[in-house]
Amino acid sequence: AQETANSLTPQFPRILFKAFPHYLMDNNVAEVIQEGDVVMSCVDNHDTRLLISNRCCKLNNVVFVSGGNDYEDGNLQVHVRENGKNKTLPIANRFHPEILNPTDMNPGKIKPVEKGCEKLIETSSPQLLFTNKSIASFMLNCLWTQQDGRLKYDEVYVDVVNNRAREVVRFVK
Repeated sequence: AQETANSLTPQFPRILFKAFPHYLMDNNVAEVIQEGDVVMSCVDNHDTRLLISNRCCKLNNVVFVSGGNDYEDGNLQVHVRENGKNKTLPIANRFHPEILNPTDMNPGKIKPVEKGCEKLIETSSPQLLFTNKSIASFMLNCLWTQQDGRLKYDEVYVDVVNNRAREVVRFVK
């Protein structure tokens, strides 16, 4: 985490990158995600997505972009809160019961903790580099659009085989 923060800082000097080389958990989420933050999340489990979503719902001003994917498709969700009001839906919502009621586990809850990610890798599906990069690109596009004041969707579904992306609007502004 520190190495990544160090390499990004000179490239983007106006952005503060903070390394946090620990699992995000109930006891540290408030330290990591604070008022006015932009959160870009690429976690591989719904339990952690729910933790982040719940924290963001408690803040007055936050932008939360969450990306995830299977092998050949994926999605990103964006939750924007301004002045204590949702401008888009929280990512844990009725359209995503897998996040609202996760059946997987945050790797920090797996004992022993240092084996958390290794344990998840044993049970996870394979990943395709092209899909990972596509979702990352769409996440950055989403952030840029939001920062530019032109965000008009809550979610984008991406299919790399058919080279398609579809935006979804669920929140009435």
